Amino acid sequence: GLWLTGTLLDKFNRRGGVAGMCVVGLGISFFFWLTAWTAPLAPTLLFFWPMLAAHMLLSGAPPAIGATIIAAVTPANVMGRVSAVQLFIYGFVAAAIGPIIVALVSDNVFSGPRSLAFALSLVTCVYGLGTLVMLFSVWRKAKADGLVKP
Repeated sequence: GLWLTGTLLDKFNRRGGVAGMCVVGLGISFFFWLTAWTAPLAPTLLFFWPMLAAHMLLSGAPPAIGATIIAAVTPANVMGRVSAVQLFIYGFVAAAIGPIIVALVSDNVFSGPRSLAFALSLVTCVYGLGTLVMLFSVWRKAKADGLVKP
């Protein structure tokens, strides 16, 4: 998954600059988002396992995509601070707060034996949509600022 992501980022960067890398990010992030919220809702294990396998194939891609795009647009004099914020978001917000949010949604919004699956699906769907919206706005800004190779 990471090798494919890196290869596509390099290829689209040569063709379209930062905007090209955003296109790769949008495509892979959409696939990652789709598998993240549909796998917990799988009605059977026959549906669940392929969705989980597809999700795990690209599980390292979003941080790599983010880091690559950030490195391409961030001035060198603030790269350390920007990278620190990115790693804080991945490490603290996603890894530490994410499970707590899923548990709160499971306990307060849903009930029954599948409440955890529904909560995981809802939280990843909303979080993923936010990611796609932000990445789309970066793509639009890159195109507007001329960060597109001819």
